[in-house]
Amino acid sequence: MEKASEIKLACFIAEHNPAFNVASHLTNLMEPVCPDSKTAENLFVSRPKARATILNVTEKTGEENLIKNLRENDFALLVDESTDKSIIKYLASIARIVNTNYEVEDKCLTVISITDGSTKVL
Repeated sequence: MEKASEIKLACFIAEHNPAFNVASHLTNLMEPVCPDSKTAENLFVSRPKARATILNVTEKTGEENLIKNLRENDFALLVDESTDKSIIKYLASIARIVNTNYEVEDKCLTVISITDGSTKVL
């Protein structure tokens, strides 16, 4: 039960996008809010644990859902090269998906660092 609660808390953080530092504060809040709950008493999710849970558990599900979405719907592939302040070049690829309700959604596929952003190399 505690593992499921940790995953749900990490999913809450991923969905609502607060700072990861809020994870330990939320778990510390659970015990006084739910004093009769054994799960709340034993629940603790730190910032690193929340991040690891999101990356290792929810990432796989998100990837599977994205692949399913790409197989079942029309999409366009958008690619953009960018350079940050430190002169590192990045290449981002985004899928613009049109779902069955004709709603358009943009989903990030990947962002990779590159050494040369010229059209010849890309």
